[in-house]
Parts: sequence; C-alpha cells; structure tokens
Amino acid sequence: MSEPRLIDVADDLEIYGTSATDVRFLYQEIFERGSYRDVSLPPKAFVVDAGANVGIFTLFAKRACPDATIIAFEPVPDLAAAVRANVALFGLDDVTVHEVALGKERAEGVSFRHYPLRPSGSSLLLEDQTELRQVSSAWLPPRLNARMYQGREIVVEVATLSSLLPVARRIDLLKVDVVGAEVALFGGVAEEQWPLIDQVVVDTQDIAGRIAGVRELLASRGMTTSLERNPADPAGAASFVVYGRRG
Repeated sequence: MSEPRLIDVADDLEIYGTSATDVRFLYQEIFERGSYRDVSLPPKAFVVDAGANVGIFTLFAKRACPDATIIAFEPVPDLAAAVRANVALFGLDDVTVHEVALGKERAEGVSFRHYPLRPSGSSLLLEDQTELRQVSSAWLPPRLNARMYQGREIVVEVATLSSLLPVARRIDLLKVDVVGAEVALFGGVAEEQWPLIDQVVVDTQDIAGRIAGVRELLASRGMTTSLERNPADPAGAASFVVYGRRG
C-alpha cells in the first residue's frame, strides 16, 4: 500500500494522492476544464460518488453544494485512504467513505486490476486496458504512457449499491467513474431504487459499446440521456460524459 502524500495541483492548493500525474489530471479535468459542468445540485443534495479515486469529485460537489451529504465508494485501499485524508484536509462534513467496488452482486476476494501510476484507469476489468492506453496516448508521451499502464492485480470486496444506500432516500446525483464496470454497477441498483435517482453522470469511454450500453440502460429506467465529449480530452479521444436525467 502506498501512503497518500500531498501533491501540488494549483497555486496554494495541495490534494492528497498517490500519483502526482493522475491527481493533477483529475483536478484539471474536473475543476479547470469542466468535465462535469452540466451537473446541477439542489440545496442539501444527496450525492453518490462511485469510483471516487482520491475524492476530487467529492471536493467538487462539496464546493458546489456545501451542505450536501455524500457517500463515496473506492475499492483501492491507498486511494480510499487518500479520500479520507482529503475529507479531513478540507474539513468536509457529511462524507462517508466505503472501501468497496460496486457490482451486480456481493462478493469477496474479487480480483481487481490496479495501475499505481494511473489509478484512474483501474478497474474490475482484468484485461489490460489496451484501448484506454491508446486514448491517453493522445496527451501522454509514449514512454510515460507505457509506465502509467503497468498494472497489478489486487483483491477487493464487491458490494451492490442498493445495499449501502439509505432506504427510500432520494438521490440527487449518482456520479459513476468505474472504467468499464458501469453496467455491472447499475445491475446492483434495486428496481425500487431507480425511481429515487434523479440524475446520473457517467465518465466513460467509447470502447466496446460502453456508451451505447449505458445510455440504453438509463433510458430503460425512464431517464432522458445526453452525451458530451469530455472537455478534458483532446479532440479525437474516446472519452465522453453521459448524463441521465429524470423528467
């Protein structure tokens, strides 16, 4: 396990993380380039951050809605530790961190591919992220890109999302960034829970039909979907943001 360390991301701003390159990319993606610019949160919002990484989206949501209640999910131990460290560093109230992956059913001892230098590419998908590596080659030098995708398998616990949500609590936003495991995660949402989810935002890639699968599933649950190219990625890259909204 790598201990989280403070990483400079902007003038007079440090965030706990384990990979400086990845943390800076995520900060720029979310705060500077507006990857989630169309997210809207009401006062006292209830937010689920699935695939929290080091908690940068949680920080973003808290700055947009200081009185939000957030449940963050991150299965990699050193990243979950970084989320907790950032919650303490920024004095964020009403944030709960669960150190689990999310899937269709509960399981223990599940293999998970982790990329220590590119944690945001880590996934329950055990195959090497060849396509994702090709996407990131658009902005990373070849040698660095190769190093970033030197992965290792770790063992994690998988839970269903509904099993860890308050009963009958309306969800103002479900944010999902799980690198290919989106449909499995949605499979762990109970049928009676779906009408309580008002807004979904999914950071995903145009790989192996992922976008079509996500949009079809959200539409089948009564949501209107829209698609935007991720503004943090260069033109021609395969990263997108899918929005699902009820009503």
